[in-house]
Amino acid sequence: SIGTLYYLNEGYEDALKEVARVMRKEALLLETEPDLDGCAVKALVFDGLESFINVAKNHRFFEYFEGKPLSLRCFSEDEMYKLHETSKIPVYDKQVISLFPSLLTIGRKKNMINDIDKLDALKDMIRDAFTTLDESSSIAKHKLWVCKKA
Repeated sequence: SIGTLYYLNEGYEDALKEVARVMRKEALLLETEPDLDGCAVKALVFDGLESFINVAKNHRFFEYFEGKPLSLRCFSEDEMYKLHETSKIPVYDKQVISLFPSLLTIGRKKNMINDIDKLDALKDMIRDAFTTLDESSSIAKHKLWVCKKA
């Protein structure tokens, strides 16, 4: 489930239980979900304080589909562990998918990143900077949850 279950919003828990129902014993679920902290950072940088507060307080963020905003849920790490435990597919491992490339992409689309014309010339330095940040940061765009049916 690569970035799909969270689109179900209030149906998330039921969908996760259905996934658990159809999984064989010892099967693995690889699931990516938006990271609460990463959603808050993106909201603050690109959408302002009101959107940031909405993410922090209500655990909801916006994505845009065909120009229309979608209000979607995001979960804290504790919530994700509890949801998977309750659904009988506990978390076995967790990996971080960095937020930084996404910030660059969104910033470019919104014309907020300076020196856009120099990006090709700087691509190796940008890649090195992302590698450094990926190795030291826990701020994620998404987290990859590896879950194993009990």
